Amino acid sequence: MSKTSAIIVAGGASTRMGRDKAFLELDGAPMIARVMERVRVLADEVVIAANDAARFAALDARVVPDVIPRAGPLAGICAGLEAATHEVSIVVACDMPLLNTRLLEYMRAFAPEYDVTLPQTENIASEHAANSASAPRAKDLALHPLHAIYTKRCIAPMRDALARGERRMISFHDAVRVRVLTPSEVAQFDPHAYSMWNANTPEKWTELQTLYRRAL
Repeated sequence: MSKTSAIIVAGGASTRMGRDKAFLELDGAPMIARVMERVRVLADEVVIAANDAARFAALDARVVPDVIPRAGPLAGICAGLEAATHEVSIVVACDMPLLNTRLLEYMRAFAPEYDVTLPQTENIASEHAANSASAPRAKDLALHPLHAIYTKRCIAPMRDALARGERRMISFHDAVRVRVLTPSEVAQFDPHAYSMWNANTPEKWTELQTLYRRAL
């Protein structure tokens, strides 16, 4: 497999958490540092997508601002892909310290033929999008675009979507080749889908700490 970049999306305001979740301490280190430990197993460079570079000065990674400020994680991913050295990037959120490297490695293997590879953790009827009154969001389809593999071929479609005012993470998917992992595929590597667990709320943070300690 060719060399891989890792992009950690860390530009969120952490409003539901009430404090900066990237720097919540997990077993003596900031959570984002734990995420970096996991992705470095598969990637030879780490790029952090965030608008406040000073926050991450102590970390061994380049920090790049969103291509459009306050346009959400899609703008962060796009900036990260533009800055990445390699064609293929692993993209994850800064609050996913239980990343399963075997699952990510399996996903990365689809990069030569697909522009986006991402997991689905529930079986959602295919007609959901067609029956929806509005354009579906990733969470409506149980998709995880912040636990995914992207190639640089996504940059132009992402920029086009952002220029239209789109903020949905899957708004550009019609213009690229997408591979969705089924829940059963995910379960082969991560039966409980812990790799995608994050800390968006204090309650989730408490659960995640317990799971992390069990995994040590």
